[in-house]
Amino acid sequence: MKTYQSFKDFKGVPALVRWFDNLSGEGMVRLEDGSCVYVHYSAFEGSHGKVWITLPGNGNNIPCEVEVLDDVTFKQVARIRCKQAIVVPRGNA
Repeated sequence: MKTYQSFKDFKGVPALVRWFDNLSGEGMVRLEDGSCVYVHYSAFEGSHGKVWITLPGNGNNIPCEVEVLDDVTFKQVARIRCKQAIVVPRGNA
């Protein structure tokens, strides 16, 4: 589980959220080299089991900082910091 503390020494690279589905919590981020990688809401700064992360306007072209996990099977965003992210309490939080 990621917590705010896991971002204390975070030094992400600039990127843009290309789109983000606020209902499923999934989206795509465009890196500086033009490639796109998958992002899940749980990678966002401040996310944890009792909150949901949303982005305004379905996350179209929102600046962010990311750290990418380039696994042998799947390249994805491991951590993301986005000033425009909205933290919403979950159901019975």
